[in-house]
Amino acid sequence: MNNYHEENLVKHTIFNQEEKINLLKLLFILLLIPFMIYPAFAAEYDQIVSTDIGTLDVGIYTIPEIPNTTEPTKLKISFLKPDTERIQEHIDYRVSVIKDGDYVFGPIRLTHTSPGYVTIPIQFSENGSHKIEVEVEGILFQPLPLEIATLTMNIGGLRTMQDGGLMD
Repeated sequence: MNNYHEENLVKHTIFNQEEKINLLKLLFILLLIPFMIYPAFAAEYDQIVSTDIGTLDVGIYTIPEIPNTTEPTKLKISFLKPDTERIQEHIDYRVSVIKDGDYVFGPIRLTHTSPGYVTIPIQFSENGSHKIEVEVEGILFQPLPLEIATLTMNIGGLRTMQDGGLMD
């Protein structure tokens, strides 16, 4: 009878060990899910606009969140599949920043991005409204007729919404 209890104890202990391993596997998978989902929704764009023909959307946000003239700004530009906010890879593009009709940055020469997003450092020298023009001439190694997305950014003050209004 003593052996019977020892065998049950061993079986019960093994079952608990398997159960623990399965529980740890499940916990590991559950912990990984946010890391798999997060990159798809990681960027919160200040603005998303379509190119004038509508083949592509362009999303932008900045670091710092409110650009100013005292520190460099990183323009984070993403090329997005229309109406999805999903990155479109392999884009041929140009970027320029214009204030009062004068170029304060660019236009850069036609450039290619494989991952579908770029970071452009810029030092703004004046406060006020700036126009950012993103020209697209190719997607997935296929030439396109020139398409332009125009975004507006207010430097040194309130953030500009994509409809041209201001928000604080």
